[in-house]
Amino acid sequence: MSFKKIEFGRTSGETEAAELPHLVADGYFDAELLDPLLSRDQWLVLARKGAGKSLLGEKIKQLCNAQSSSSATVTHLADFPYKSFAQLMPPTVEGASRYPASWAWLLCLQIIEALSVHPAANRSLNIDENGSINQLKEIGLLPTNDLRRLVVRSSKSGFKAQIPQILEVFNEGSSGNAPLDLAFLNLVDNLKRLIGRYSFHGSQYLIVDGLDDVLTDELIQYETLSALIFETARLNSFFKQNKINVWIIILCRTDIYEVLPGANKNKIRQDYCVELDWYPPSGEVTESRLLELANLRTRLSLGVDIDVFSEFFPAHMDHGVSTRKFLTDLTRHTPRDFIALLNHIQKKSPDNGVLTKAQILNGARAYSEKYFLPEIKDELVGYVTPAELEIFLNSVGELHERAFTTSKLESVAEKLGLPKAKLSVLLHALFAASAIGLTWRDKRTRTNKFEFKFRNPNATFNPARTVVLHKGLWKALNIN
Repeated sequence: MSFKKIEFGRTSGETEAAELPHLVADGYFDAELLDPLLSRDQWLVLARKGAGKSLLGEKIKQLCNAQSSSSATVTHLADFPYKSFAQLMPPTVEGASRYPASWAWLLCLQIIEALSVHPAANRSLNIDENGSINQLKEIGLLPTNDLRRLVVRSSKSGFKAQIPQILEVFNEGSSGNAPLDLAFLNLVDNLKRLIGRYSFHGSQYLIVDGLDDVLTDELIQYETLSALIFETARLNSFFKQNKINVWIIILCRTDIYEVLPGANKNKIRQDYCVELDWYPPSGEVTESRLLELANLRTRLSLGVDIDVFSEFFPAHMDHGVSTRKFLTDLTRHTPRDFIALLNHIQKKSPDNGVLTKAQILNGARAYSEKYFLPEIKDELVGYVTPAELEIFLNSVGELHERAFTTSKLESVAEKLGLPKAKLSVLLHALFAASAIGLTWRDKRTRTNKFEFKFRNPNATFNPARTVVLHKGLWKALNIN
């Protein structure tokens, strides 16, 4: 048996589904999370970046599309044109109040397109509905596989002039004299009625992913995503009340959801949310499900039920630290981090036999330099500029310490050109990404305490405490 021959997977759920579909089929670990989504009881999936949201969406798609009576499509908001979206509803409707109707328009069009090719559609009963769909295609509103193009097209004045013509598709007659905002809402209502009339067996799921692909600090983006959550709740309620077997599932990063504007976020989270969290409640590394995930995929690759860490790794690293603890401490307890770590160690491993400590350390260094630091940089896009982050990294390099006070960091960063206010924003963003944590001395127990966001989702950054770098950054920043 060889450690090199184990296929642990990819760091991207979409890539894994495309290149290694058998891992999605047989190597998916959190199958129990699927039931409330597939049964149309819950629809919001919250998780930290890298915790498996996209893979969960791909798993649902794979399960449904393997059946003859259900179907699932995944739509991505990568490169979503937020400014064009803001102009989709006529300008007579003020501010963010026009966003929910705009989302209803986009989501319903995508659902209608999916229903038109549903494997269990009743063709003979959908003659009128298919006729309407064909007319929507002739107008150019379908297909919707290019969401960006659809948004841009729908936001133009030429499209708004077509609204009366589109309403005629639904036998609405002439609406040329109706205000554009009312005509648009009427159009959305007709799309919902078309979905309700469409006859098919089984279920249709629409999975929305990529909410965090391009994150900026512009308010319009957060208002748009908040409206998506609001309208999804309303549409799913409409589907359920009218016994329509259609369901929209939203995949969203927890930290983004928490800063979205809106008064009913907690209600939605309590009633309709599935949360992915891989950190063991006990804090005991031996109970980490990441270890089980690695063993599951080892079994799929090698065909034998073994513990990969007992078979191929030494029991302990330097200073008597358990190898399992050493490995998981280099991650933020997400599958993406852990799979990336194992893949990098594989590249340094022998063809056969047990890995040496040196080989593990070489793999850990490559993981820190080539994955962990770049991943942190990606997560901070939209929060800080690359130049500001670079100054922070240089400042840490100047200190050359794993832990330091905020004031000590400020004194170095200011000399390198990073103002105190900018550094504060950066530290809060780094803490949210679990790139840094906090440490302090507990006077009662006389022990050092550590707090990271991935361990305690409710933790907040406190500049009065000592900042500590995540271990995954140490090698990349050449800190021993």
